[in-house]
Amino acid sequence: GLIGKATTAAANFDHSAAIPSIQGDYILWTVVVNRNKIPMSGVSVVDEVQAGHDLVIDDIHPLAVKKNSEAALNYTGSALAQVNGTLSGITGTGFTFTLPAGPWSDTYTLTFYTKLNQTGLNGMYKNGTSTFVNRATLKGHGSDIMVSSTKTYNLEMLNKSLAAGYHFTTRTVQWKLTVNRNKLPMANGIVTDYLPDYMSLTPSGAAAF
Repeated sequence: GLIGKATTAAANFDHSAAIPSIQGDYILWTVVVNRNKIPMSGVSVVDEVQAGHDLVIDDIHPLAVKKNSEAALNYTGSALAQVNGTLSGITGTGFTFTLPAGPWSDTYTLTFYTKLNQTGLNGMYKNGTSTFVNRATLKGHGSDIMVSSTKTYNLEMLNKSLAAGYHFTTRTVQWKLTVNRNKLPMANGIVTDYLPDYMSLTPSGAAAF
């Protein structure tokens, strides 16, 4: 196609991996322009980051642009114009990348990062999933062509499971509670566990833990 967009598959979120690496709170996106290598000229890619995450372009997280199988060129705030095109309009919600004037029949691959912002993180304190959306539009080759991609994280704030099955001699069951599997920031958390009428802690009180 003329433009395609993708990110990595669903993953278990780990907030602690965000520092100091490019994992954790960061999402890697890929835009492919002109996969079929038809003649093109005067085109640009406009990327729009949706709610919950912000564009990050810096020396550690550059916009990398690869022409065909050549080595990628990195674009940052201090390297806006290179042979593969020109980066402009950088904001937290997107950017514009203008490809060479052409005509050309090459495939260009753009990769870049967004980072979850506080709104995005606040929506992850739950059991279930959280999805982040990124859109890209190809302009200048006939009608605008818009594509989008999503990144979905698996989330688990609280899980209860059997640590050991029923023991017929002692008539006990061992339980396991997992809190904040995704390692999100927490303070003053309280877990309340309810036992049915036919069960009681053993031994009683804090010694049960």
